[in-house]
Amino acid sequence: MDRKVTTLPRTLLVNMVMIVTVAVGLFVLLSLYFEGSRFEQERHELDRNMLEPRKQELKRQVDSAIEYLEYRRSRLEEQAQDDIRQRVEEAHAVATHIVARYRGEKSPEELQDLVREALRPIRYAGGKGYYFATGLDGTEQLFADRPSLEGKNLLRMQDTEGRYVIRDMIRLARTKGAGFYRYTWTKPDQPGKHFRKISYLKKFAPFNWFIGTGLYLDDVEQQVKTDVAGYLENIRLGKDGYIFAGQWDGYTIAGPAKGKNMLSTTDAEGNPVVERLIQLAKSGGGYVTYRMPDLSGVRQGAKMSYVRGVKDWQWYVGAGIYVEDVESSVRQAHHEMVTRMVKTVLLLVLILALFVAFAFRVAQRAAARTQVALDHFHRFFEQAATGSAYLAPESLPFEELQSIACSANQMVEERRRIEEELHQQAVLLEQEVAERQEAQESLAGSKRELEAINATLNERIAAEVAENIEKNRIMIHQGRLAAMGEMISSIAHQWRQPLNNLGIMLQSIRFDHDLQELDQETLDQHVATGMEMIMYMSKTIDDFRNFFMPEREPQSFDLMGAVRSAVSLLKASFDSCGVQIIIRDEAAGSVDGFPREFAQAVLNILNNAKDACVQRQVAHPCVEIHARRRDGHALITISDNAGGIPAEIIDRIFDPYFTTKPKTQGTGLGLYMAKMIIEKNMGGQLTVSNTATGAEFRIQL
Repeated sequence: MDRKVTTLPRTLLVNMVMIVTVAVGLFVLLSLYFEGSRFEQERHELDRNMLEPRKQELKRQVDSAIEYLEYRRSRLEEQAQDDIRQRVEEAHAVATHIVARYRGEKSPEELQDLVREALRPIRYAGGKGYYFATGLDGTEQLFADRPSLEGKNLLRMQDTEGRYVIRDMIRLARTKGAGFYRYTWTKPDQPGKHFRKISYLKKFAPFNWFIGTGLYLDDVEQQVKTDVAGYLENIRLGKDGYIFAGQWDGYTIAGPAKGKNMLSTTDAEGNPVVERLIQLAKSGGGYVTYRMPDLSGVRQGAKMSYVRGVKDWQWYVGAGIYVEDVESSVRQAHHEMVTRMVKTVLLLVLILALFVAFAFRVAQRAAARTQVALDHFHRFFEQAATGSAYLAPESLPFEELQSIACSANQMVEERRRIEEELHQQAVLLEQEVAERQEAQESLAGSKRELEAINATLNERIAAEVAENIEKNRIMIHQGRLAAMGEMISSIAHQWRQPLNNLGIMLQSIRFDHDLQELDQETLDQHVATGMEMIMYMSKTIDDFRNFFMPEREPQSFDLMGAVRSAVSLLKASFDSCGVQIIIRDEAAGSVDGFPREFAQAVLNILNNAKDACVQRQVAHPCVEIHARRRDGHALITISDNAGGIPAEIIDRIFDPYFTTKPKTQGTGLGLYMAKMIIEKNMGGQLTVSNTATGAEFRIQL
């Protein structure tokens, strides 16, 4: 079957029309696709722009309410101090006025009775605040909460934490004249006496008394909670907006159903609304969508709220908006966008039709011109087939055909030139083979020299390895000696406080003996306390001995146990330098290795952080230890706020004998030993980097 033959111009015409049609069609399809994508993007952007500002406004209102709450909570003790100081100043003024008014008319005893009875009935803070007065000899003159103690000497009275309250107050009145004192005490109409209390007292010179009063911090906190709840209750957000708050047990503090427990309340779909709000607040806060429960006087409908938790008070605080208010605006904007999309599609279809018609006309003209050119070229080849004439390019009508004629004339000349180049390449190849043979002979000689060098290489490597092992052993020994010196200094700090306490206890025994109050029970108590201090110092020596006891075999051990053993040995040293240690334990678990060596590595890093804080005189020095597990590995970070390690030396701090301290204060082996223990002895990784406030050492096992 013969294949159908067509002409070149017709083929060009058809192909051009097809290409143009396909190209324009693809363009329109892509335009429609991108227009649709833009439509979806604009729709989502519209949804976000409608909803996001309102969500941010909710968050801003809740954050503002919690800022006020935190401000009031932060001033809790300051508020208590201001109140009781003013109360004592008022009582002191009353007592001063009574003495000035009746001096000369009444005896000192009558004046004291007048002052006592004038202050006795005074109550404030809901009846929980009262006045007390005590002589500087320890005799109670006024005790409105417990009148039975009046006239008794209370020098030996202690609070639940062992403080001699009256003695401390007498000392404060004598040395400073007035001031605040914190202790634990009884509370009216409540059993026990372990209630935190802050008192203000002022010396009253005419009677050789001090007059004071105090407030229970939990009462002050409760009053602040009541004030904050009232503040939140009065906040209004637009037409239907408000701030709501409640306790984690479900009790409502502000907002709808105030004063009721709403923990079991559900919406129309059975979802526990308040329980979800509480869970979200406990987990850090966020947005939640729900339907408003059926409550009297409250608008129904779908609602979105933002809620945050106040952990110390176990409160949740939030605010919400009705979703249908936002959806109405979004629906209107969506309708306008769809109308604009339809108009765009119709315009693109019209443009496609016009462009195809124009392309067809252009293709027709191009096909006609091509046919004329091919007729000229056909006549040229007929003449060339019957004669040997030179093919003249200038006889052809088109530049492309002229280029083909020139190429035919150049073929013979190009073939001759290629033959000459092939001959030259053969000569060069023979020269290259000779040069390669010479290079192979030279390479064989170099190989023999290299074999001779390798014969003695193993011996030199073994000698160098042995020398490095001996150097490492000496450096590790020096490092342990330096660590022992640090530990001995730490033990000296740890013993100083127990020794001071023993001295104070001996003076107390002598004081009680002088007052003829030293009975057998008191003496036994002092002896028992002294023995506890002596056993504590003995345990310090045992910890020091066990810490440096060599380990032969690896064992499974608790990471935080090893960390705390290192911290306990350094605590006194840190305290003396005013450096705080914070430990965050998130269950790092156990690992296999050498616990004492690991503790020594931690000790070296802690000492380095403490020295950096002291050397740079940090205002509030702090070292934080954070332990947790991540991706199946135990991870411990030790960070400080000493400003970090300079960039030019951070890559060298693990080098042996490298130190930035004076020669009398550092050997440069502590961090090197820590890296050797973690990475070589325990197969872990020890790295360091700078944070915004200081350096952070990272141990991964």
